[in-house]
Amino acid sequence: MARRFNFSNPEDSYWNESGNANGVGGSAAFNLFDDVSSFDGNAAIARAALDDLFDTREKFAFDDASSFAGSEVPTSIDEEIDHLAKSFPNSTPSRERAATCPLVPDKTLCDLNKLAQSNEGFTALDKKKDKLSTASVVSDCSIGSFSSESTAQIDFSRLKSEHKKLQRHLENVRSERFRPPDVEESIKRLLRCEPVPLDLYRTKAQKLELLDAAIRAIDSDVILTVVLFLKRSLTDSIFREILLRKPDAADAYIAHLEDISDFSELTHTLFSLGRNEDAAMMEFCAASRKATTDGKIQALKKAMNSGFSSPILSSESKLVAEYIDLLERQVLIDSTDDEVIKSGRSAHFKQYPKMASLVGQPLLTTVYYCSLYHYDLPINSYASPLSIKAVFNLNEKEFLWMAISALSRIRRWSEIERLLSNRKLLGGTKMTMPFPWSAFFRHVSRNEVPPKEFLLRWLSSINDLEERVAVSEQYLDAHSVTLEAIVALKDRKKLVCWLSKLTPHTIEHSKAQMALNNTAIKWKN
Repeated sequence: MARRFNFSNPEDSYWNESGNANGVGGSAAFNLFDDVSSFDGNAAIARAALDDLFDTREKFAFDDASSFAGSEVPTSIDEEIDHLAKSFPNSTPSRERAATCPLVPDKTLCDLNKLAQSNEGFTALDKKKDKLSTASVVSDCSIGSFSSESTAQIDFSRLKSEHKKLQRHLENVRSERFRPPDVEESIKRLLRCEPVPLDLYRTKAQKLELLDAAIRAIDSDVILTVVLFLKRSLTDSIFREILLRKPDAADAYIAHLEDISDFSELTHTLFSLGRNEDAAMMEFCAASRKATTDGKIQALKKAMNSGFSSPILSSESKLVAEYIDLLERQVLIDSTDDEVIKSGRSAHFKQYPKMASLVGQPLLTTVYYCSLYHYDLPINSYASPLSIKAVFNLNEKEFLWMAISALSRIRRWSEIERLLSNRKLLGGTKMTMPFPWSAFFRHVSRNEVPPKEFLLRWLSSINDLEERVAVSEQYLDAHSVTLEAIVALKDRKKLVCWLSKLTPHTIEHSKAQMALNNTAIKWKN
């Protein structure tokens, strides 16, 4: 069986072994990697034999027409050799070979002379000549073979050097295949975004050392890569324990869970780290993002029983309970109104069509909706705005603002006045405003200006005369209130200025002129 060639020891291969090593006939095998001197002797003998035949062409002539029947017969040995040389284009002419090859020994010449004197010898030579091959004539002494020897030696040296490098690399890879690399080297590779076989770190101590090195690198991506590896390769209890001891790793893992919106794992992690407040808020956020209202309500109730059950979060728990109550109330109101709209029994919904669903709207929007469509319901009804005010502890200002906005849209001015009126101790009523009068008149006039009787009455309820003048000047129907306020201020200059804005020969212009000419009024300017 032939041995495989090895670049590291080419001499120890089958190329240097004999072709008849087992005793079978044949000449020694040629070694491609031997020096030229190792085969120069054999090549010189062959070249000398051919040169001798060339020199003795005049002494040895023969006629062997029978051997070349049907072809051109060579007239001499020299022509025969030239004929053979022409059949091999890469061969060298005999004279050139004679100049490059050393002379043969005398013994060889004597053998050839004996062969030349015998006609049978040349007959045998002619027969053997037909069997000559290109390799036997050309390969050992052609100029091309000698010119390529130096290039072959250089290529072989390069190949051998590359082979040794690849062998060393392969040995390093094999040795590191099941051995974890140095921790610092792994962190450097991660910083360069190069692949690292983290699975080779099998023990807990190795993994903790790797995590410590990642934290020292102060790179969030490297820390997260190692943390995710620990999450994948450790039990949940050990992983949570490591996060408790490594706040930097915990922060990187929590930020990653927030980025991918994995609220279930994020909540579990926060609870395990003792961050109950943060975990409860994450539960609330996850519940609020539910697509369906029923799913949202169920998730909020679950959060109430888990994260918001802590006494520390009692106030927040109350707010979550109110939110659940609001959602359930909105679902009930919205479904009932949809049935009424489909039946066509309510003229109010026809006059003021419902434009959107109530479910999921804020509390103040719910108050506006109920004030718009269900203002007359008793307080014990779930759709009554007064019931919503009582259940959710709305202050007076919030409730009045939304109720006035809805009532002004449906032109229920008397209800607005009733909401703002309070009884006096000595009898009668007086309007009180929880917010600025200018804001009230802007708000109530958003859809349309109130009727004149309500407008004048409400303007007259403004106690501050300066504010009354400033507000009443914005309405054309309130000139009488403006004139009374200016006269009460006894401000002649303001009266003259306001008079210049009025249309001459009108009732308001005449009254202002009379007040200006009244000598009983003691003007302050």
